[in-house]
Amino acid sequence: MIPSKIHDMPEFPDTYAWIKLIDQDKGKAVPSGSILCHPSSVTIRFVVANNSNQPAGEIAVMGVLYKDDVKVVPSPLPITWIKLQTNQLWKHEYTVTSTKEASEFRATLFGGVGSSITEEDEKNNIFNTKFSFSAAR
Repeated sequence: MIPSKIHDMPEFPDTYAWIKLIDQDKGKAVPSGSILCHPSSVTIRFVVANNSNQPAGEIAVMGVLYKDDVKVVPSPLPITWIKLQTNQLWKHEYTVTSTKEASEFRATLFGGVGSSITEEDEKNNIFNTKFSFSAAR
């Protein structure tokens, strides 16, 4: 019997990072680029998933937030080491509340930062999204 080439190929984990924005007033997801009215709050949900049948091992994740092009300190998600089993999701949430001023925000999630794990697709480990608040009503 000749072994199948498909079974001879190594299988690698595949972690995938994304951000979901949740309008707390409505309890619904809003698309990237949304403009929300003051007063309002948005939950930034940072998510990393292992979309494979292989454990991903230990990887670093980090979430960064910019308000009007200035980095928010402390970071909403400092570098955190996580382990993802097969088909496992991991999430971290951070809430941003509007002020009386118009503000623009950009959130970035880096999943798999600094890991030595070989993955099927390294490009799906970084995700960016934007939202803004209009001035007070």
